[in-house]
Formats: sequence, C-alpha cells, structure tokens
Amino acid sequence: MQMKWMVRLIAGLFLSAWMAGTAQAQSPGPALWEVRDGDAGLVVMGSVHMLRPGTRWMRPEIGQRFDEAAILVLEIADLQGAEAVTTPIVLRKGFYPPGQSLAEELSQETLERAVALAGELGAGRDGFVRMRPWLAGIVLTQLWAASHGYDPGAGVDRYFSRRAAAAGKPVIGLETIEEQMDILIEGLGDDGETLMEQTLGQLEDPGYMDALVGAWLKGDMEVLEQLMHDAFADFPESHEVLIAARNRRWAGTIGDLLTTQGSAFVVVGAAHLVGPDNVLDLLEARGYAVSRQ
Repeated sequence: MQMKWMVRLIAGLFLSAWMAGTAQAQSPGPALWEVRDGDAGLVVMGSVHMLRPGTRWMRPEIGQRFDEAAILVLEIADLQGAEAVTTPIVLRKGFYPPGQSLAEELSQETLERAVALAGELGAGRDGFVRMRPWLAGIVLTQLWAASHGYDPGAGVDRYFSRRAAAAGKPVIGLETIEEQMDILIEGLGDDGETLMEQTLGQLEDPGYMDALVGAWLKGDMEVLEQLMHDAFADFPESHEVLIAARNRRWAGTIGDLLTTQGSAFVVVGAAHLVGPDNVLDLLEARGYAVSRQ
C-alpha cells in the first residue's frame, strides 16, 4: 500500500504565473523548468505517479538533462523499499478494532457510495468497511487504477528511480515515507467524510485521469491547471495539508541544493508546481531565476 492515492487526485504538470508576458519557445510534451542561482542550476520536472504501461512520454531533452545531473531528487528516496515501511503502518493504523467500522465516520450516503464502488472494483463489503477512511481511499484508488490499466510501477518517479540505480546516480528524498503517511493519517485522518468525498469525487469521474494524463503528455498547462483547480475547489484544507505546507518545506530543501556541488534533477508530484504556494513560485520568491525549458 502506498500514500500515492491522494497524489493521483492531483497529479499534473503546471506552469505558474511568472511566465505571463514572456515570449519563448516551449517544447511539446512533459515540461521541465530550470532553476538558477548565478552559475548554479538544477532542473525540476512534474511527475504523474501512475501511467499505463507502455505510455510514451520521454523526450530527448528530459533524458539529456537527467543524464547531466549529479543527483536525482524524489519525494521519497527509496521507492523500492517503501512497501516494507508502509505495511506495518497499515496493519497497525489502517483498521478499526472489532465492533467499529466506516459507518461511524461516514454519512450513510458517502458510505454507500464507497461500498458500491468497492464492490464494482472487486472488494468485499465486510473487509472494506473495517478499513479506516485513509486506507479505504488507498484501496479504492489502487483498485480503480488497476481496473483502468494504470500502474504505479509505470509512473515517472519509479522510472527515474530505476534509471538512477542503473547509472549509480545518488538519490535523495524531500521527505520520508513515514512523513508522507503521517500527513495522510494525522493531517487528514480526523476528517474521514471529507477525505472519502474527495476520493470518490475523482474516482466517480471515469474520464478524469485520462484527461489529466493526456494534457500532461501534450504539455497543455491550461487544461492541467483547470483540472487541479477543480479537484481542490471544495477542499481547501486538503490542499493546505497535502500540497501547500509541503511545498513550503520543499522549496527550502531544493534551494539548498543550489549551494552544493553538482546539479540536481528534481522530480515531484506535478500538483506541487501549480496553484497557491507552488514550488516554482516559492523558489522565485527566494530570488532564484525560474524558466521553463
């Protein structure tokens, strides 16, 4: 089990407002940004965490900039070892004790929507309702993704993780898997109704993920921005916990990389590159020059 379910809701790639009034050529496809501080520079790319296997998204410039970088920066450094960490947390914190169930935290309407979708995706009611909302959301999203041909193993992060391992390139993380889990369990776990409503709202729209990935593949920033705005319009607290607060922490870490020797290739969930307190704007506010490549 992974915390990637919520990132799926918001995965995308965006260009923030600093581009307004600027004329420059833009390459089609997934976008890159360069962040510079004098002679020091690094590259930032937004990640889609789930893709259909065989999706062709790599363009030559992306591979070139990755190869030129001294280190790879991901949200989580050890993606391969994440399951060993998350499994004990899921078993310890993901289920209700005997006699309790989802029915105690969700409205009847939301509960029935969740149970119905779980049934359509092959999850039995008895086991599903024993899961706390954050785990139920993970399970729904993983099952939904599989039923629509999406695979976290084909995601952008995992691609670069494997490529870095093959090249012997060091990988560092912006946070740990334990920190990600805490954000979900502690940061949003006390509002199961909102958490489940947001999950269902995205999964019940069968075209959402295809629209998002299609726009990401084309580099269509306007479409992606609208999709992300709609995803969080009714859930500002979720945006603050899952996106904005983390962006503020990450911007400092990414900026610090510009003071170290060697360049970095930074890959983050693409929703972190758009909207209020996005990483790119925060870096520019710190005085760094940010430009789309």
